[in-house]
Amino acid sequence: MNRATRALLLEGVMVVASVLLALGLDSWWESRQEQARADAAMEAIRQEAVANLRELEASLDRIQVRRRALISLESRVAEHETFYSMLPEFRGFVTPDLQDATWQRLLRQPYMGRIPRDFVEDAFALYDWNFDILEDQLLTFVLSELVHTPGRAGVAYSVARAASLQDVRFVEDLIRRHRAFLDEHFEGG
Repeated sequence: MNRATRALLLEGVMVVASVLLALGLDSWWESRQEQARADAAMEAIRQEAVANLRELEASLDRIQVRRRALISLESRVAEHETFYSMLPEFRGFVTPDLQDATWQRLLRQPYMGRIPRDFVEDAFALYDWNFDILEDQLLTFVLSELVHTPGRAGVAYSVARAASLQDVRFVEDLIRRHRAFLDEHFEGG
């Protein structure tokens, strides 16, 4: 092989090596950026979970105040012809105003695969709440014949009291789930 051919061959090898190195660096850089986006998304989920936990704790306080108001009516149930006539005395049915926009955005991102599987599974379980069920139950109850039937205030009161306990337990469970998620994945949030 003559000197010109060797120089040409060496130059070709260097060009190929340079292209391969550039492609490798580009791939590494893209991978690093994708991981940074995944890490940022996990932090955003943490912030959203902390905000939701605060909202749940505040909602639990409001729900418990409302439940105490309901329980305080027990001695006066007999005075009322219908349970509906008692409703103004314990207004304020609330459901926590939880956020899930960060989670919804994360579900559509290409870097979702870079987030640890156990984190995704736990977050999916964390965001599995549906307050529409509680609101639908309340609306069904308030519109039910039981609430409006004369002489049935005591029965309706018992149903309302059981439902208010269900609300408390539901929110307490969500609080436990949020705390467990934050403790497990973020050392307490």
